[in-house]
Amino acid sequence: MLNLVRVAALSAAGLWAFTANATILTFDVSGGVTNFANIPQIYGDNVAMTPDGLGHSYGVGAEGFTPNVVVEYGTAGEDPALWTTGYGDLTNVHFNDADGDLTFTVRFTADPGFLVTLFDFDIASFLSAGQTIAGLEVRNGATDASLFSLGSTFITGATHAQIAPNVSANVLILEIDLTGLGSVSDDIGIDNVRFGQSQAEVETSEAGTLALLGGALAVIGGVARRRVAA
Repeated sequence: MLNLVRVAALSAAGLWAFTANATILTFDVSGGVTNFANIPQIYGDNVAMTPDGLGHSYGVGAEGFTPNVVVEYGTAGEDPALWTTGYGDLTNVHFNDADGDLTFTVRFTADPGFLVTLFDFDIASFLSAGQTIAGLEVRNGATDASLFSLGSTFITGATHAQIAPNVSANVLILEIDLTGLGSVSDDIGIDNVRFGQSQAEVETSEAGTLALLGGALAVIGGVARRRVAA
């Protein structure tokens, strides 16, 4: 009976914990990766299996897939593309092929009632000596609030680095600042982008919480009285 009371209280207070799911964008697209090829915008959308119905493949986080999230690559002026090898020790990477562009953007959007979490991703430079980006940021797409940011950061070209924002919102925007890189702005690539989904917690007012909890206790009390009568 105490367990039932606890469940009722957690549910009423909007504190019920939901299991998160996770998909890893490995950029292994249907038909294989070709250097300079545009990334299919549908890659990473509503992933429920690997390969998906179009033949695109993904890594699988321990939590499962992300059927309630879509992914968009690039913004105006960007050229979201794919490359096979040469970005550190990564294989099949996503990069912005627009030389001299100032941003490198990926957007994650969850269905209503869900949150998307950007756990981590790998990043490397095509230049063996590496290069320094002006910074990177993950923003809440609804409020434009910064949830995670790095300033000037050296990106290795020998192996790779892992960036772990581990932030959540209904919409997340990952933006890498390529300012100052000029003609080698396309030499920054990302891979193994691990993102997840979870159900948004339901928030209720204090009065609503007390009413729901009172109703749950009444049901439990009724069950106990029927047992005594029996």
